[in-house]
Amino acid sequence: MSSSPRSPRELFFGISWLGRAVDKGRMALAGALGDYEFPCPADMFILDLLGVSPEEFLRLLATFGEAELEAYLAGRIAAFTPRERLSLDVFCIKNSRLFDSLDREEGRDPLTMFLSPDLP
Repeated sequence: MSSSPRSPRELFFGISWLGRAVDKGRMALAGALGDYEFPCPADMFILDLLGVSPEEFLRLLATFGEAELEAYLAGRIAAFTPRERLSLDVFCIKNSRLFDSLDREEGRDPLTMFLSPDLP
């Protein structure tokens, strides 16, 4: 695993920040969280939406393999209401500056990291 979690913009099951929360949870379990915080307020927003406590999330990460975790999360995400899906969009818009800041601090260029390599 990298020394930093994935970008907050990287989609995991179509959700920004979820992959970052997974990475930070795994880092916490490995005793390698360093200066990162788990759960931070953004992690809590995502976990609350999933209906999972931070402790339960860590238990899932510790006991589930990737396929089991994906199946568990896919079931939760499939049950999102239109209002919950909209709240994810609002979350990303409201936190776009935070996302940019984290990407820069972790050595990613927030303006170009998700552009297709085929674009000029």
